[in-house]
Amino acid sequence: MTNTVTARAVSLTTNLDHQIEQASELRKLAYEVTVAEGLRDLTMAQRIALTMFCRGLQTHEAIEILVKQKLVEDARVLGST
Repeated sequence: MTNTVTARAVSLTTNLDHQIEQASELRKLAYEVTVAEGLRDLTMAQRIALTMFCRGLQTHEAIEILVKQKLVEDARVLGST
């Protein structure tokens, strides 16, 4: 007779702790890549795209802060703008 332990499977799409951990790491990587690339020799369109990307990262971080403070409705409003 074998003892088997059945682990409760948790979907990563509903695991908020996992999502926040991964989001922070991905955002950090995106900031590092952005800084490493810098603004040298970029066209105007690339500068605008980079600015919009950085703005998106800042909004993402703000939403994360609001969710951690359990201000989900505020985060939802910020995310829909």
